[in-house]
Amino acid sequence: MGNIYACAGSSQDGAIFADGTSMSLVSSIRYCMARITATFCMAFLGCSDGDPATEQTQTVSQQTNPGPRAASEFSQTRAFLLSYEILTTKNGTEFMKLLLGAHVPEIWLLVPPVEGRDLADTTLLENAQREIGVEDYQRVKEVPWSLAKTAMKRVWTRDYGPLTVLGPGNQSTFVSFVSVDFVSNEKPTPISQILAQQFGVEHRDIPLHFEPGDFLIDEFGACLITKKSLQDNQLFFQNTAKAKIFFSSNFGCTNLVTVDVPDTWASHVDLYVKFTGSKNILVTSLTKSKELRKKIRDFAKHDTPSEGEDTKAMLEKLNNMDRALASLRTSLSKQLKGYTIIDLPMSVKINESIRSEYKEHQLITYRRKFRSLDFAPHANAVLVEKRLAVVPTYSFTDQQTQNDVVNAYVKGGYSEDSVKLLDAEDLMMSPYSRVGYGGGAWHCASMHIPALPASPCEVQ
Repeated sequence: MGNIYACAGSSQDGAIFADGTSMSLVSSIRYCMARITATFCMAFLGCSDGDPATEQTQTVSQQTNPGPRAASEFSQTRAFLLSYEILTTKNGTEFMKLLLGAHVPEIWLLVPPVEGRDLADTTLLENAQREIGVEDYQRVKEVPWSLAKTAMKRVWTRDYGPLTVLGPGNQSTFVSFVSVDFVSNEKPTPISQILAQQFGVEHRDIPLHFEPGDFLIDEFGACLITKKSLQDNQLFFQNTAKAKIFFSSNFGCTNLVTVDVPDTWASHVDLYVKFTGSKNILVTSLTKSKELRKKIRDFAKHDTPSEGEDTKAMLEKLNNMDRALASLRTSLSKQLKGYTIIDLPMSVKINESIRSEYKEHQLITYRRKFRSLDFAPHANAVLVEKRLAVVPTYSFTDQQTQNDVVNAYVKGGYSEDSVKLLDAEDLMMSPYSRVGYGGGAWHCASMHIPALPASPCEVQ
C-alpha cells in the first residue's frame, strides 16, 4: 500500500522511496513506526490510512455501502457528556438545567465511584440534584469513573470524550484518540470504551494525537480542522491529500477545510468558529479593534517608561489577534464556497492593576501600574438541535456586544428566545479555580452524543 512498507528499503542512510525521495535514518524510523501504526489501524480497526493506493477500492465500496459519518453537533440528541467538575463552576448547575429544559433525553455525568468520594463530592452532587429537581435529575445518568477526580483536564470532556460515528447497517461507534495529558504526559483512561460498554455502542480507538475540540462537521460533510492538528500527525498523514482521504473514509468529510487559528490557550477550532446549519458559519471577529487601538494608544500619553512597555505589548497582542482572525475569515471564505459567513464579536478585557515590580527578586519599582489584554470568544457555545444555543458570556462583555452576539446566532438560524447567554468566565479566564485552568467554555466542557440507530449490541 504505497509507502507503508518503505521500511524494507531502509539502510543506515535512511529510507529511499520509489519516487526517489529519501529521509534521514531517525526520520525513517519515526516514519516507519507511523506507517506500521497506520497499517494496524486499517487491518484491525477498520480505518483508512489515507493512502491513494486504497482510494479507488474505497470509492467503489462507498458507492454500494455508504461509509461512516460523524454527526453534526446540532443533529438530534441522545445525551450530553459532562464531568461532575462542571458543578464547581458558578453556572455549571444552571447549564445542566438549560440542557434538561431543552428536552435533552439524558445527561451522562462522570462522577467518582462511591468509595472514592469525599464530603465535597457528595455535597456537590446533592446540591445539584436539589437545584435541578428530583424529577429532572432522573435524566442525569451518573457514570462512575475512577479518574473523575484525578485525571487532568477532567472538566473538558470534549478533549477526551467519544466522537460518535454513525455507520452503515444501523451501526454506531464511539471513537477515541490518543489524547495526551498536559501535565503527566500520559494517555488517560479511555472513557469512550467505558461508555460504549455501558450504553451498548461499538468502540474504536484511532491512534492519532487529536482532540475533538479541534474538529467540527456540519450536515453537508464540511469538516474544519486546524493545520496544527495535521502537523501533529504528519507522520501518519504525510500530506494534506492523504488527510482528506482519511477524514472522508472515517468521518464522512466531503470537504476538509484546514485553517490556522489564533494561538492563545489552545489551537482548537471550536473556540473561534461555529457551524449552525443550512450552510451558515459564525466566525469570530474583532469588531471593535479600532476603538480598542485608540483606547490603548491614549494610555501611552501618560505612561511611564515601564508602563509604556505594557502598552506596546497590548498593541502587539491586539494587532496579532486582528490579523489572525482576518486570515481565518479569508481562509474560510475561500474553502467554503456557498456558505454564509457571519461575524461573531469577541469580548476584550483591558486589565489594570497596581503592584510592585521585581526583576531577579530585586524590587525595581514600588507599586507601579500594570496593564494587559485578554480575549474571550463567544463561539464556544453548545447547540441543542435548533431548540437551544447556550452561548458563553463574561463579566466584561458589554451590553452592545451581548446584543451583537445574540443577533449573530439569530442570523445563524436560532430564534432570539432560544439563545441563552450564560457567564463562563470562571471556565474561560481563571487558571486558579478548581477546574484547573482556563481556556474553554460550555462547548469544551461538554460532548454531544447524537441520537443513534440501534447497534448490534442493543439488538442482542
